[in-house]
Amino acid sequence: PVLMICSGGLQIFMSKTIQHLLPFDFVTPFIEFLLDCVSFLFAWLFFTGAYMLIPNAKVKFKNAFPAGAIAGTSFQVLQWLFVTGQLYVSKYNAIYGSFSFLPLMLIWMQLSWLITLAGALICCSAQNISLFSFNKQTQNISENYRRKVSIAVLSTVLKRFSASESPLTVAQIASRYDIPSRLAANITERLLNCGLLVRVAPLGETEISDDLPIQPSLSIDHYTVSYVIDTLRNHGEDNFIPGFDKEFPEVVKVCDEIYRQISSAEGKTLLTDL
Repeated sequence: PVLMICSGGLQIFMSKTIQHLLPFDFVTPFIEFLLDCVSFLFAWLFFTGAYMLIPNAKVKFKNAFPAGAIAGTSFQVLQWLFVTGQLYVSKYNAIYGSFSFLPLMLIWMQLSWLITLAGALICCSAQNISLFSFNKQTQNISENYRRKVSIAVLSTVLKRFSASESPLTVAQIASRYDIPSRLAANITERLLNCGLLVRVAPLGETEISDDLPIQPSLSIDHYTVSYVIDTLRNHGEDNFIPGFDKEFPEVVKVCDEIYRQISSAEGKTLLTDL
């Protein structure tokens, strides 16, 4: 509210004051231009602050400021059109022109909210545009490819842990290795649910959020290829259909034999050695 009041009243108040203090014709156009720029700046800061503080999410300044600049500029132009239109209508009809203030104000409020919500949409799109990359492929990902990406993400976390490097967040992993953000989040969530990874909260904090860095939950010597694949394969509800093993014994036997082959020499390879 302070920024909006300053944006709307600064130009009117300061222009009269400066003209009184500096009654020079060559100074006035330049001062008016500066006041217009400052008025626009206040509007930009107002919308930027609104887009950063009002949403129930952590909005970055680099995403909020461009949207705030677009919304602030549009708002200032709309405000100028509103004032100009009101003055024009009032002069056109001295008796009934003042009644036009109400419908013009309602139109101005409607368009102001439209500008505000459009700027919020631009800010949201700028911050989450990476979530929509490979969206169709991520939804239809094969189990084989999901397993490969899971082992790759897990091996990255293990290598950084073994090298005593700082842990990465899910967003940092997705950005550094060009993995779609939605896919990286889904895979990491599954690894967390399986107990293969844990989130690391800073010292003194007890609240666990989704933007915390991740680390292995066990000793790195436990993470072999066969152990990880078996853990992912056995996670979730299993053997809950009555009489399934008796009805399809050959199917169960073949599937178990295929997964048993994973425990070969290659399956004993540590993820830190990949």
